Amino acid sequence: MDEAPGLPLRPWHQALAYAVCGERRPELGAQVAPDLDAVVEALEGRPRGAFVVPADLREGIGAAQMAAAVTELRARLGRASRPVLVDRAPDADERRLLADVPPHHGS
Repeated sequence: MDEAPGLPLRPWHQALAYAVCGERRPELGAQVAPDLDAVVEALEGRPRGAFVVPADLREGIGAAQMAAAVTELRARLGRASRPVLVDRAPDADERRLLADVPPHHGS
């Protein structure tokens, strides 16, 4: 899913590769949305860990979206899912979502 009219391309695959391998992979290009099967294939045989993704690779990718994609990627790679660390403050939309609590919360 490398092209879609009117939708911005983001370095999804590069960011995901960095999150689990700690290495820049510019050849993975930019996508509208991640294709986790393609990322799994690209990371075959690479050593894995947990790495904070540089800001330039996260630009335009929401923290919650990134966390969900990394968690799913780790599951597909056969690793136990771990929390994803994001080294930036939540933006306004993310703060709103974090502050949103269900009606039954606290009762």
